[in-house]
Amino acid sequence: MGCGASADQKPPPMTEEHTKIMAQDCCRRMEVVVVCLAFHDDGRDIKIQPPPCVQDMRDNVTEFKKLADEVSNAGDSQKPASSMLGSVMNAATSAAGAVAGGAVAAAVDALDQAVTAFETPFRTIARDIIGKKKEEMINIYISFILGYEFVDPLKMIRGDNPADPVESYPRAKKDGISSWLARAAGKQIAKKIHPVAEEEIKNHTVTKCWNTLNEAYNMTHQAFSKTFTDLDSRGIKKLTLDLDEYITEQIVIEIQKIMGREEARIRGDPAGQDNVKRGNYQPKPRSFALMFSSRELWDQDYTDWENGK
Repeated sequence: MGCGASADQKPPPMTEEHTKIMAQDCCRRMEVVVVCLAFHDDGRDIKIQPPPCVQDMRDNVTEFKKLADEVSNAGDSQKPASSMLGSVMNAATSAAGAVAGGAVAAAVDALDQAVTAFETPFRTIARDIIGKKKEEMINIYISFILGYEFVDPLKMIRGDNPADPVESYPRAKKDGISSWLARAAGKQIAKKIHPVAEEEIKNHTVTKCWNTLNEAYNMTHQAFSKTFTDLDSRGIKKLTLDLDEYITEQIVIEIQKIMGREEARIRGDPAGQDNVKRGNYQPKPRSFALMFSSRELWDQDYTDWENGK
């Protein structure tokens, strides 16, 4: 009788306090693992879109063209420069002067070409910045993650009813930890990464193009307003943008999307995934795989976690 009772007895369950501690740690571990995976290809597949104000600029250039048809009978347009940066520079040096001199169509056409040319560098900006600053960015991410407090971490890992992991874990949100981090802390992370990325962004062709294009656009806006009509009253405004802040935030958004996809994949097969050795971070692969499963948590599991397993 005694032997039978001993054989059927379950190990002591993990206490609620220990479960919360271990779940918090494993949320962080998941994010450390997936952020390293997100950066592994140096951002080659990350493409960010030009800022929304570029579309505003394009729309406003269309309005400039309408105004040009109304007020000017221009001669031949100056042919824009063939290179990307040359096109933007051409617009900056000619647009306002052309408006003032009456060659309105020429100025608007040059500006239109410059807007199109500006969009090209965005195809590689993320790759270019990450390729040079990858290690610093990863270290910033990991430092932030290891100090971050996830809200209700056990439910993030095991779903809304963690007391019944067999039923609850398969229904847990597949990217729950990464999507929470993106919503709750994405802007904080971007601010921490910004100083690392800022210098490379400022030296990149995209910034040189933007500065020249923005100057050309605003000069054209000013020249139109002084010579023909008050553009502000027609809803056509000058534009401003903190470009390096925008680019940094967009890179973080795209990294977080990759982190979410990697989390969803790892949840299906967590064994051996916590294998990052970086600075003071040491993996605990057994505890990680156990937490991201539907198995009940026992007191011995917490002891193993404390012992680095």
